[in-house]
Order: sequence, then C-alpha cells, then structure tokens
Amino acid sequence: TDGIRRGVDALLAVDTEVVLLEVPCFDPVDGGGLTAKAERGERWRTDHITDLMRAVASTYSDGVTMLGPPAEFCDDPSVGSEVNLRWDGLHYGPLGGAFIWGRLVDDLLAIPVDY
Repeated sequence: TDGIRRGVDALLAVDTEVVLLEVPCFDPVDGGGLTAKAERGERWRTDHITDLMRAVASTYSDGVTMLGPPAEFCDDPSVGSEVNLRWDGLHYGPLGGAFIWGRLVDDLLAIPVDY
C-alpha cells in the first residue's frame, strides 16, 4: 500500500485526478519468451491487490477514483485468453490497450473533475 500511496500522492501533488483500475482477471499463457506461472491466474491474488488499492483510495477525500476493468476479461474466455489483447495473458499489447480504452472512456469522462 505504501507504493500505491506514494504514486497517488505524487500525481495529486501536481494537481492531477487519479484513477486506479482494478486488476482484471488474468489467464497466463506462454508468450514473448516467457513461461506462464499458474499462480498469476489465481483470482484471489488479483482480488487482494485490488482490495489494497481500494483501501488506499478510500483514504482520500477527493481526486482518487477506482474503476473496474472490462468485465469480458473475467466473463468471456474468448477475450480473457486472447493473446492479441494480452500477449502473455497478463500484459496488454496495442490491441489490448485499445480494447480497454474503448470500454473505459465513457466511465472516465463521467468522473466529476474538481477544477
């Protein structure tokens, strides 16, 4: 939590709104010369990181928002394991970034900004 807090504080110090994205489900596969580690696909691990981010975010009165990831990563196996979106089942490539942006842009634009 200390690292999350330092990052949030650094962004808030330059008058920036902060959005933390909950960790999506992972479906690790071998890719990019890396061998998949099954524990990275254990949902309780990603839920724990999300819980830590939520705990940090809740300590700020404003300027910090949590958003959920696109549900498809957890609910649709054809998306969650699509290597063109996440080449190793974890890290986003260009198509994965566009996929997430396309699903989050409306949520991001709906966040009230305090100028």
